[in-house]
Amino acid sequence: MPKSERLGSRVTQLAWALLAVGVGAGAVCLIGGIGRAGALERAYLQAVTYFLGLSLGSLSLLMVAHLVRGAWGELCRRVWEAAAALSPLFVILLAPVFVDLSTIYPWADPAAVNEMEPRFAAKVEEKEGYFASWFFWLRAAGVLAAVTALSWLLVRWSTLEDRSRELTWQRRMRVLSGPGLFVLTVVLTFAATDWWKSLDPAWYSTMYPVLFLVGFAVGALALAILVVVLLGRKEMPLAHYLTPLRYGHLGTMLLALLMLWLYVNFGQYLITWSGDLPDKIQWFIPRARTSWKWVAAALLLLHFAVPFLILLPKANRRNPGLLAALAIGVLLLRAVDLHWLLAPSFHPEGASLHWLDIAAFVAVGGLWAALFVWRLSAYPVLPRVRYVLEEREP
Repeated sequence: MPKSERLGSRVTQLAWALLAVGVGAGAVCLIGGIGRAGALERAYLQAVTYFLGLSLGSLSLLMVAHLVRGAWGELCRRVWEAAAALSPLFVILLAPVFVDLSTIYPWADPAAVNEMEPRFAAKVEEKEGYFASWFFWLRAAGVLAAVTALSWLLVRWSTLEDRSRELTWQRRMRVLSGPGLFVLTVVLTFAATDWWKSLDPAWYSTMYPVLFLVGFAVGALALAILVVVLLGRKEMPLAHYLTPLRYGHLGTMLLALLMLWLYVNFGQYLITWSGDLPDKIQWFIPRARTSWKWVAAALLLLHFAVPFLILLPKANRRNPGLLAALAIGVLLLRAVDLHWLLAPSFHPEGASLHWLDIAAFVAVGGLWAALFVWRLSAYPVLPRVRYVLEEREP
């Protein structure tokens, strides 16, 4: 394999540095979490959710890329494969959260249920069978097994395609991607309901899982844009295929996903709030009537309005430097968005950011990023079968 097709040794050094940072931050978390009941677990859940989202969002976009067979998909394919390949890691990372459910989830703590308003406590008791611990763990195992199987098959077949240079593997990946997207949507619905929505067990929303599905895809696309732009400056043969038109395709996709993110968030808010039912609007009350509302306003401005206005001109969508800067901003704001979705369940009195939230994010992020870089550097930056990229552009 030509050396130019792989990343250099400096990338390996970067991976070791990221791992060291993650281990150091993890040690700080363990020491700082002593005597802070639940604080570390809550911060850890948010951190794991963010990086799980990058892996699952990458898996979803990877399957979309196989189905549509666009050049943008081939450019980003190695990035999404490297992120999706880390899905089995979350079997280990989620274990500390699920060992003692009562630390985070109010439905698992009888005392917390008794402190709820009677009408909300009654709704939680109605779901007692669904929230049985053994059933919760069984569903979690099913979710993780499904995403692990999908990611393993797609990454494995892609590796075999590189070795054999036969299109048979490409057809297999395309055939799997159709039903695979359906399976991923179903299991992510269970994950969103069990792992995140059940932080407010009396509340329900059919749109809530969609918020995570779309948000994860936005983060995965921003990650791919950032990595592709950075690698395109030095790595061959990737730079050969990164034309202004193909940068424009990535920018257009980011614009479309940001519009979809706004649509599902505002759609849920508008429909739910207009219903004016206590068991439906309770989730929005702390987010709309406390200082959390300023976080929502910042997300509306920085996560949507600013990128939207920047990406509207075609020339901006074809500017790699601008795309990379926007991708960094979107990745940072994805963490803020997840904090806004989850943290008010723990701090309904107003916006709160504990130092453990940042430390846990750095700890999990250091480990995930190190493994991501190692995985990305182990294979050519582009698939060896480049039939889509070789096609003449219009």
